[in-house]
Amino acid sequence: NLRVDRPNPRRKQRQPGLVISARPVTQRNLPMSHDPILNIAWIDDYHGGDPLFVQSLARGLAARPLGKSPPILVHGGAERAGRLLEAQAIQVEYRDGVPASHHTAARALIERAYREVNKETVAILTEFGVPAVGIQGCDRGLLTRAASGELVVSHVGWLRQIVASGAVLVVSALVSGPDVDPVPVGEALTSIIRGFSAPDVQATVFHRGSSKQLKANTYIYLAEITGSMSDTDARTLQELLAHGVRVVLSDARSAFDAEKGTVLRIST
Repeated sequence: NLRVDRPNPRRKQRQPGLVISARPVTQRNLPMSHDPILNIAWIDDYHGGDPLFVQSLARGLAARPLGKSPPILVHGGAERAGRLLEAQAIQVEYRDGVPASHHTAARALIERAYREVNKETVAILTEFGVPAVGIQGCDRGLLTRAASGELVVSHVGWLRQIVASGAVLVVSALVSGPDVDPVPVGEALTSIIRGFSAPDVQATVFHRGSSKQLKANTYIYLAEITGSMSDTDARTLQELLAHGVRVVLSDARSAFDAEKGTVLRIST
């Protein structure tokens, strides 16, 4: 059974928010509060490689109010791949934080790492009573690397069908092409978002600092958080904002209206 924490109707609910903006934010231009149709969460390797984070995320998802649509979780596997490669004394190069190699043995270990993270994430969610479905980004032609180098997304309708069934969708950042290869999580997430209408999508990014610090603020400038990110991830955030995608900066327990119901909004 899913546990649902309901707010006390007699007590005024305080919902502080943290807004990331490319320009100063005032009360007049704060985004209106409304539920997005689809929430797509960016689980980078910093968070995805931590089982405690995934468990906390699972608790938050289990506690989200009834009627809230489950999110799509997009994750990587570079940290796990690094451990597997090191155990086999295999050296590879990294491009934008993602392991890359032309050697068959290395490629097999890299793909295995991403699939393992996907499977384990689904297992943890299920353990906490959260229905979940795991897929790879290369499945059913979802994400494909074109000959031009562009990452192409297609057939997103079936993703929405899975979410509509009530299951959390867990997607790895593996893409198809001549071979199956990993891409940065932010690139995979951005490509999936492109398959939907921007007003229908909210992107959730997880903060690396103290959650207390987050909740103490009403907004924050984009430049204030990019210092803890790679240049690739920072550019991805800028691209999302530039295309009008609403982005939320949160912690695992608060990301999906869990027990504290805190939604931290990012606005252009």
